[in-house]
Amino acid sequence: MKFKVEELTKRISAGVPPAIAMVGVEEFLRRDAIREITDSIYGGAPPPEDVTRLEGSRGTSEKDLTALFDELHTPSLFGGERLVIVDRAQFYLDLDPDGWAVVLKQGWIGARLILLLEKLDGRRKLGKGIAEHGWWVEINKPFHRPPPWKPHARPWENPLNSWIVGRARQLKLKIDPSVAHLLMTRVGTSLSDLAAMIDRFATVTQPPATVSRELVEEHTPEGEESNLFELVDTVFDGDRQRSVTLAREILHRGSVDPQGQRNTESSGILLQFIATSLNRVRQLREVQRVIEGGGNDAAILASAGVGKFMLPKIKSQARSSGPARLERMVGQLARADEDLKTGRGPLADELLERLAIVL
Repeated sequence: MKFKVEELTKRISAGVPPAIAMVGVEEFLRRDAIREITDSIYGGAPPPEDVTRLEGSRGTSEKDLTALFDELHTPSLFGGERLVIVDRAQFYLDLDPDGWAVVLKQGWIGARLILLLEKLDGRRKLGKGIAEHGWWVEINKPFHRPPPWKPHARPWENPLNSWIVGRARQLKLKIDPSVAHLLMTRVGTSLSDLAAMIDRFATVTQPPATVSRELVEEHTPEGEESNLFELVDTVFDGDRQRSVTLAREILHRGSVDPQGQRNTESSGILLQFIATSLNRVRQLREVQRVIEGGGNDAAILASAGVGKFMLPKIKSQARSSGPARLERMVGQLARADEDLKTGRGPLADELLERLAIVL
């Protein structure tokens, strides 16, 4: 079956299948899922002698694939469960997808296989075989903002907030969603950082306990974690006061990209902001053109090149940012780019704050 990692605890209670594909790049959730599975099989950490770890690469060969299949059919020396974990498993799967489909259907006894993958095509025989004869577990990082199609949602109505509340509950800590939001804004969206902070709360309190705003403020740094995409959205929403606040926080802490990498160099931050803003201008122009021509939502999505989830926000910004404003914004962004590259104007951090005010 195919399900999200949030459902893993419920699925484990019915038994763990021989083959499990963990699909996604969120390393923290992946490690957590593996630990939960091994705890259910072994009652704790697995014996090292029963664990085989392999890693695929461009050099992975048919010989390596045969050795992997042999591992699955080799009984444990001490009569326990064997566990084979394959990182970058796509290199193994690509060698013989049809053969894998047959092996998964036939199964094996006395061993569990965990395949770690960035992606998996569910339309092909192999993907269907994994979902039919094993588990396909989606490992995706919870999104940290309300969905764009819910413009009136409260800031904490998002999947990451629910993850924080659930993580705290596991340690017998109660945290209100609004307090969980405060924690996220001060610590950031890194799951490992958030988990470490929740562990700290469990250490400094005596669970069961409630995590208060005062406790969060006492143990976390001041300020708010932000990224450039949030800043661009705020600028085009027309909230200047919020834009300036976000710009200053980004310059202070750096901007975190979707992969969790932090950029703290002000010139790089400014250039990325300019590029992202110009791309948003292009999208809004396309939306305006389609609307003026009587086009529907499908035409907007196709022309602007955005996902369906972005439709309400992009239409709202297109209505509030007329052609004259967009032209003015392009001119201001171009001047900031020239000032930065020629060194004639203010420094990058001042330029970014200025753009947050005047755009």
